[in-house]
Amino acid sequence: MPVSTCTSENGTPVDRFALKLSKDPGAAKELVLFLTHAPSGKIKPHVPPYIQSFRKEGFTAVAVVVADDLEQISTEEIAPHCDGLILRENGGYDFGGWAHALQHLDLSETKTLVLANDSLVGPLNDADFSTLIGRIRASNANLVGMTDSNEIRYHFQSYLIAAKNEGVSCLSEFLGNVTALTNKQEVINTYETRLRDAFVDSGLKTEALFPVDSDFNGNSTINHWQNLVETGFPFIKTVVLQALPRDDWKDLIIQGSLSIDIVDKSLVMLGGGTSVLPLDKQKDIEAVAAAARAMSKSKKKTASLSTWQSDKPLKNALKYRFYKTMASITRPISPSASSRYEFRAKRRNPEEDQSAPSAAPSPRSLAKVKRVPGNIPFAPEKPCVLIVSHEASRSGAPILAQNVAQTLSADFNVTVLSLVGGELIDSFAKSSEQVYEGNRLETRQSSYGLALSKIVADRKFDFAVVNSIQSRGILEDLVKLDIPSVLLLHEFSSYISDPAAFTIAINLSNEVVFSTRLTLENAMISALPDYTPFMHTIPQGKCEVPLGPSLLSNRQDEVERLRAVMAPEIGSESRETFTVLGAGRVEYRKGVDLFIEIAARIANNPEGSHVRFVWIGNGFEPAKDFQYSAFLADQIKRAGLDGKLSILAATSEIDAAYEMADVLLLSSRLDPLPNVAIDAMCKGTPVLSFAEASGISDLLIDADLADDCVAGYMNTSQMAEKILRLANSSDRLNEVGQQSHAYAAKTFDLTHYTAQLARLGDRAAKRLTAKASDIAEIAEAESFAPWFYNFRDAKSKSRIDMASDYIRVSHMPGVARKPEPGFNPFVYAQRRGSAYDGTTDPYADFLRNGRPKGAWLQSVIHSENSTARATNLKVALHIHAYFTDDLLTCVQRIERNDTLPDLYVSVRNESAQKEVQELLQAYKGVVATVDVVPNIGRDIGPFLTHFAQKLVEQYDIIGHVHLKQSAHVGNRSVVDLWNNFLMENVLGGPAGGAMIDLAMSNFEVDDRLGLIHPDDPHLIGWTRNRPHGDAIARKLGHDHIPQFFNFPAGTMFWMRSEALAPFLDISLGWGDYPAEPIQSDGTMLHALERLFGVVPALNGWNCAVTCVQGVSR
Repeated sequence: MPVSTCTSENGTPVDRFALKLSKDPGAAKELVLFLTHAPSGKIKPHVPPYIQSFRKEGFTAVAVVVADDLEQISTEEIAPHCDGLILRENGGYDFGGWAHALQHLDLSETKTLVLANDSLVGPLNDADFSTLIGRIRASNANLVGMTDSNEIRYHFQSYLIAAKNEGVSCLSEFLGNVTALTNKQEVINTYETRLRDAFVDSGLKTEALFPVDSDFNGNSTINHWQNLVETGFPFIKTVVLQALPRDDWKDLIIQGSLSIDIVDKSLVMLGGGTSVLPLDKQKDIEAVAAAARAMSKSKKKTASLSTWQSDKPLKNALKYRFYKTMASITRPISPSASSRYEFRAKRRNPEEDQSAPSAAPSPRSLAKVKRVPGNIPFAPEKPCVLIVSHEASRSGAPILAQNVAQTLSADFNVTVLSLVGGELIDSFAKSSEQVYEGNRLETRQSSYGLALSKIVADRKFDFAVVNSIQSRGILEDLVKLDIPSVLLLHEFSSYISDPAAFTIAINLSNEVVFSTRLTLENAMISALPDYTPFMHTIPQGKCEVPLGPSLLSNRQDEVERLRAVMAPEIGSESRETFTVLGAGRVEYRKGVDLFIEIAARIANNPEGSHVRFVWIGNGFEPAKDFQYSAFLADQIKRAGLDGKLSILAATSEIDAAYEMADVLLLSSRLDPLPNVAIDAMCKGTPVLSFAEASGISDLLIDADLADDCVAGYMNTSQMAEKILRLANSSDRLNEVGQQSHAYAAKTFDLTHYTAQLARLGDRAAKRLTAKASDIAEIAEAESFAPWFYNFRDAKSKSRIDMASDYIRVSHMPGVARKPEPGFNPFVYAQRRGSAYDGTTDPYADFLRNGRPKGAWLQSVIHSENSTARATNLKVALHIHAYFTDDLLTCVQRIERNDTLPDLYVSVRNESAQKEVQELLQAYKGVVATVDVVPNIGRDIGPFLTHFAQKLVEQYDIIGHVHLKQSAHVGNRSVVDLWNNFLMENVLGGPAGGAMIDLAMSNFEVDDRLGLIHPDDPHLIGWTRNRPHGDAIARKLGHDHIPQFFNFPAGTMFWMRSEALAPFLDISLGWGDYPAEPIQSDGTMLHALERLFGVVPALNGWNCAVTCVQGVSR
């Protein structure tokens, strides 16, 4: 199963460190990989009993002992307590050690894989540990953590974590991409905090056994260590024992089954107890002590530890009073915490029978939802739809949700769920059948199970419209309830604190709508692994802003206040005032400073003496806000704009402001599709904006208004010129206003927008209904190739299970894979046109319709059909041998064929040139040349810039391979697997046989065959390379290129010289390629890799893929 992984360019491959497999455990169903650091080679005394506890519970235990010098490690104390023993050189912290050790273990039978380390002391109690293992075994999650955390980002702490069933391969693949990092915080940021995301991205379930409150941002194993022990957590963090006085914890140890002697000895070795701590560590210990000591102190005030432990009635009475007090506090305690305290108080009420069972509240869905009846009666004949808004404030996204609700109510029974409530609740009620208010339920909560269970009790929802990334917390529970969702994304992902939020939300959604191209591209750059056909770009319609009762009075006074500033009376000899309006909250993102800079440029131009500037929006408080407002006030003063530029508070009469303004200046640095711009265009007020800063700019370009209304990105000088041109030409101003109005009327159609949302919701609902029949259709198809789709699981799972897994991840960017060689479901979904309506899975639809031919189905060259013979075609092969390690193996593969291509080899220096020349002396074919080339352009630079012209002129067919290292992939075995896959398909080998001969025979038979390449099972698209792809494609004569396509992933292929020739027309020189080191994605080299597949097809060449039975990746 493909997994979203995190790698670091700074890391060292984990297998560069010394490792010794001292004792092989063999295959095991339940395996624990326990990592411990051995200072000076000595095993910490608390480690052997901890490992032994796993063995008592039936686990096969493998100890990974890490030290600076393997020769110093003393194994006598640990070897008898483990089934497997690995000694490893220190490097890469826990994740580096786990990743490296896993390369040497057999996981073929493993159903549960536990990662553990020595940062815990325990188990304190055998019974609690046995219960803990039972909970892990009983969990239906694929990743089970002990404690979760909101620090940095939501994640599971990694000191003890278990992967189950499908989760084992997910964890293995995640660790396969780990590199050894030298900075502990980077390890936490790159691996620990993203491990859970990898499971969620793959559609797998996760569970924390001891979850924290959603509003708690500390470390529960430190801040709440005693509470954890009391609730059955059988461990204490070693750092807590180091930090606190021995009297604070010794009784907890003595009462349990762990020897206090062992704990004391470990602390001495760690640097605690009676030993002296190093100075740099002392600071950390003191910080931990400050956090951990808080609860200990509060308990000591109540009673001595012995009294507290022995007198349960006293303990309960004191806790009852404490919890009742906490439950009554409204701030700063969150509603969920208050509910939890209320529950705890009830359990300890001395006047109630505590023997009676009581159900604990859900740990993450405690705040109550309030139902508000809507104004529109329920109609039994209408389907039901749920609209989720993250809040009900008078701001952009909630206003859109209210307008969508009102429009959809014509055809649906609309229920609105506002996760955090707000002033628009009454407006929501007027537009719907019922509203549920979240009552300050936090939008970042991971579960809304209780809230939804109440909502769905008497409604069956066809689908849900989930508005804004801030509402993403609802998605997982919608999936559990089989309610398909249409997710509306308006935000720039780079402005969201959690970089994984977009990927997780999209993986949980059935259809996704971005409001602009810009927001989609921003998500691709900063968050998403790739595009899918289930992502759409649809500009929202014009929204009516609901007015509250408090805003209906004194409206005329407000209009006059605006008129006094925006259109003041002027003398008869002066020119008519030209007013430039800016609108939005006063903040850096909105570019108010740029607005002022443009005003200054115009004020200093004689042609701009009649131009006034007015900004309307809250947040301008120079007396309080010293971060931005104070600087803006100073900027206005120093630019001499007093009297020419005004900043007003937000107004209820913004429509009147549009009518008084001559133009709206959208000065934002980054703004998706602001309502103010939509509303102004709909009023016929021209809008000006910066290119690449807003989706409005794209629409203005589409409306043929770029010359008048779109300036270069943050080019204030150009923007000032455009405003002056309009300010001094009333005719052109009127023309632009009319053109803007006409374009807005057809583009910002709310009815059309909501109809598209309803269509997407309907097809998502039908796809969910068809899921079972789609799975059956795929499983029964002879062409479905589980070994190709996911070779790791193919042997252990049934065809039904594999088909189900295929459907489950088929919409997930970066996770979806191909079901059979030659077929691309994303191409089918996009290019089948009206014949595919999206109501079933694309592959199932393809099968049901008799496998129709099209761009989605490429000719497949199967290795088993090989009839090896030499070709009459003139064939050359370029080998880029920057790394020479595998060159001999490469030649051996070539010589399995009767066709022996002329070799053109590129190397990095004279030493490598000499080495390669010697290695190739025995080659049975012709070695045309071995050339030293610059280390520029990876393998593509030498191919296109150094060799291609000669190859195109002299040969019929040209091949290209390179000896891959892929340093950005930390696991060598992953690279080897990919290398073998590519080489077997392109050159041949033990599995593929004579693949060159087979390729050449196909070129001979079909003179329109332009390209042959391996068919990668991953559904890889443009990823972050579309802008580069568009730019190069235009140079190649193609203004429009497909969104989904096939290409030689890994850049190894055979191409007809006429098909390659167009790439020479763009005359790429060494200076055109990015300099080393280059990033792992998002460069023109990655775009060229894709264009090798796209351009020949656009130029009319047939393309085929190879398939070697049993070889996948």
